[in-house]
Amino acid sequence: HQLTNKPQLLLLQTALMAAKRGRHESAEAEETKIEALLAWAKEQGADVSNIKMQCTPDRGWIVCAAKEVPENTPFIHIPPAMILDVDQALHTHVAMMIKEYAEENNLVVSAITVLCCVLIQNRFEPDDPTSHWAPFAAALPSCFDTPHWYSPAERDLLRGTNIFYSLNDELSNIQSLFHSLFPSLFSFTPTHSTPALDPDIYTWENFLWAHSAYTSRVFPAKLAPAPPTHTPWLLRPRTLGLWLPVIDLCNHSPLTRATWTGSSDGVTLQQAAAVGQGQEYLNCYGQKDNEELLMGYGFTLPHNKDDEAVLRLRFANEERAHLLSSGWAVDLPKSLRVALPRTGAVPAAALACIRAYTASLDGLTRRLRGSASRANTDEAHLALSPLEAPLDDPEAEIAALSVLRGELGARIAGLPSDTDEDRADPSDGPRTALRRTHCMHYIRGVRAALTNGLTHLDEMIARCYAQHPPPSLPSKHDSVFAPCVCASRDVASGEAVLVLPRDLVLTIEEILADDKFARAVRHAAWPDEALMAVYLIHVAKKGAEKYPRLFSIADAITRSALPVQKVALGLFNFTADTLPSRAWRDELEQVTSEVSTLHACVAACPRLGSEAFTPTLLTSVHAIVMALAVQGPADTIVLPLLPGLMRRHVVGNVVPVCTRDGSVEYRARVPLPAGAELLLPRGHCVQNEQCFLRYGQVFNLPHGAVSREKVDALLSQCLDSDKQ
Repeated sequence: HQLTNKPQLLLLQTALMAAKRGRHESAEAEETKIEALLAWAKEQGADVSNIKMQCTPDRGWIVCAAKEVPENTPFIHIPPAMILDVDQALHTHVAMMIKEYAEENNLVVSAITVLCCVLIQNRFEPDDPTSHWAPFAAALPSCFDTPHWYSPAERDLLRGTNIFYSLNDELSNIQSLFHSLFPSLFSFTPTHSTPALDPDIYTWENFLWAHSAYTSRVFPAKLAPAPPTHTPWLLRPRTLGLWLPVIDLCNHSPLTRATWTGSSDGVTLQQAAAVGQGQEYLNCYGQKDNEELLMGYGFTLPHNKDDEAVLRLRFANEERAHLLSSGWAVDLPKSLRVALPRTGAVPAAALACIRAYTASLDGLTRRLRGSASRANTDEAHLALSPLEAPLDDPEAEIAALSVLRGELGARIAGLPSDTDEDRADPSDGPRTALRRTHCMHYIRGVRAALTNGLTHLDEMIARCYAQHPPPSLPSKHDSVFAPCVCASRDVASGEAVLVLPRDLVLTIEEILADDKFARAVRHAAWPDEALMAVYLIHVAKKGAEKYPRLFSIADAITRSALPVQKVALGLFNFTADTLPSRAWRDELEQVTSEVSTLHACVAACPRLGSEAFTPTLLTSVHAIVMALAVQGPADTIVLPLLPGLMRRHVVGNVVPVCTRDGSVEYRARVPLPAGAELLLPRGHCVQNEQCFLRYGQVFNLPHGAVSREKVDALLSQCLDSDKQ
């Protein structure tokens, strides 16, 4: 009862349902149901003479050839009477009630919802005269192995993957299908003699079971023996399928050349190759990666060549999209789905979109103008294909590639390590052990695709560095800059040159674990960067006795921020009228808007003691946090507690990566000789005005704020003396 979050409750509810249903039936009971299914199929006129069912210890029941089957010979044929599609389903009692209810209330009902209800009727009301497919429904498993049915511990095996973060939404979508009819349908009184629906049968638990049977067992609707009828109240989604009893018993193999042939006489399954007597007869569900197989069918394939890693990149620069769209009629998406293959190059279309958001407008204009001529700007509709080739400016190209590389690095860091995947629990039952194996195959495929993408991007970045190498030796320091950080020995590309352990990293989870502070700020909606800035000021105010680990860093940041603010950030020395260009003014307005939001959040939390949070201090510390934060797992940020030790460069030669254990590693992008200054990239700030307003204070810390002694003390905590 302590769980108040609806998605959490939904996950717990389905886990309890799975635990209740998850016990395996005995082999004898399963054999009885399969024999009843095959007997029913023969009664309907199906040709199942080639089938011999065999029970295996590790894979359950499989379909084998009772005799040798020559190549291109029909193996199974089922008549139209056995096919369960939505048009056949409309003749059942539950479908007739749904039809009358929808027409009376002017509703449109999904055909998938109708099919799930019909399957429930056939499974739990087999004596109903319209439960024609009862033997088929009875032979289906009582529990499925898709992640919807995982226990909380089993779901945790998928942490860091798309499935883990999308499962709440997936279950909510299924539940919305259920609630489109129930419980309203229980109180509906039909005009004909259809019996009322039993609330103990048409439950959310049974609906989820039926929906799992739908996603794991259906075939394309185009195999239906007759064209669909016109039903205005019925919504037929593009992915609508149908059930083919007996044919659906065959397991999947991507190498099998199987053919499904549908006609008015029914559906036939056959293979291009011959199958010997006693050999398993396989089907092919299509070329699917392990993510689709696990979510839809509950299994994976080891070393699946179709594996890919899918990322969703979101772009917040709406002004950039507007300028490009209005000037060149280029349609820029606010989010981009990137599918990285297990082998091969990063998709060119994804790189084109990232270049459009990161390159300078002048560079984009030259590229687009050189690629096509246009008579009228307003009528031009240019695709982004000209940006699929590398940008002419190596620095701009590296900045664009680094955006995607950073996303890939964060995703890899969020995945379980190989040791986590292989660590088996002695208390695992056979079903949990099997699910653990499938999760391992899925995660390894995702990691392989992400690693392949990183390798490809590193090769592209290396080619750009050959044209425009970053400085490799210490450069002349600004007069207000204290130390710089250099490599003490030769460092290979990809090697960690600086490692900050968990004790030197501040996370959002750690802040929220501070109960007193969390209660004080609960009345405002805080962005992650703003919450970190306020917490650092709070720590500096409370002192070293209360926060022994964080105080020295927080104190250094808050004391150094005030003089830097007046020198570098620009909010005091510039006004909108004196800034050099429209782009500078717009960036200043963006920063000012963020600071105003921060001030409003502090004002909404009187328990913080707002007198300590002056506008100047808030602005400065927030800017430092924005410059230092590193992308962490699950779209969160972490703050490495080494303020201002590394300077920024347009491309940089080291990149920060948040690892799964909570530490932050600064990895070399290129080979670095001993003595090379470590330079951070400018990140998402791709214009000079953005770098000035966002990062100016970071590499211009006053000399007295962070002394050489403090720098040496910090480095002694985070440098591994055996490696750096």
